[in-house]
Amino acid sequence: MRWLGVLALVLVPQLASAQVNTEKLRSWDKEGFGGAIDFSLYLRKGNVDLLNIGSAVRLQYVTLHPQETATSTNAEPPPREVKDLVLVIGHLNFGRRVLDRYINNGFAHVRWTRMWSPRLGTEAFAQSQYNEFLRLTQRWLLGAGVRAEVFDSSWAEVTIGSAPMLEIEDVNDDLGVDVPHTEVMRWSNYLSLKLYLEDPEVTLVNTVYIQPRFADFSDYRFLSEGEVSVTVTDALSFVTTVSILYDSRPPPTVKRLDTIITNAVRVTF
Repeated sequence: MRWLGVLALVLVPQLASAQVNTEKLRSWDKEGFGGAIDFSLYLRKGNVDLLNIGSAVRLQYVTLHPQETATSTNAEPPPREVKDLVLVIGHLNFGRRVLDRYINNGFAHVRWTRMWSPRLGTEAFAQSQYNEFLRLTQRWLLGAGVRAEVFDSSWAEVTIGSAPMLEIEDVNDDLGVDVPHTEVMRWSNYLSLKLYLEDPEVTLVNTVYIQPRFADFSDYRFLSEGEVSVTVTDALSFVTTVSILYDSRPPPTVKRLDTIITNAVRVTF
């Protein structure tokens, strides 16, 4: 019965790493409401009792610029450009080995993107997260900046973004290490590359984030995340993600480098 309770949590995303890759979850394809749900489950019973549950939910609302009138009856109308995108992301990852938890983290992220022209826009975002095994009790982020669509075609997209952000952080002190509550300003920058392949339909996304602290650029966080999504149907795809995270100044007893490989099923609506 306790497992049923954990499964219920998967449907209600909680507050994972310092950086969150929102680029891989954006979709500009259609106007109005849409979204996707990722779900992964690993269960083993016998010599080793192991339960690992992961989930991610994306909800979004897109407004597009009106189409222009075609110049002739045979000409196709030009594609509409994104005007506004409001994106809400939630993630939860929970693991239990026998009686011990070995994974317990999650985040909630809200982002508003406004494209003032086909290539240039602004973004505002807020995030709350926790990670028990990185000793992160709570982290809040609040920021706003610019976004540029450097290249956009039917087979590839290249995007860059930059924003100052306020980071408020509390770290668990149960080992007796004095780590105070901190409030710092960081500079969040990202570069995202998307490739679209056909037959079979495959999407490759790689995003790199770097977030130095304004007062000391040697204090920075780095994320490189690559994702391969293979479409099975219009609503179902299989996803593999490889993440490399580096924190130049992690909390005491926490390692600087983390590498994560995840396999999941994605349902899109």
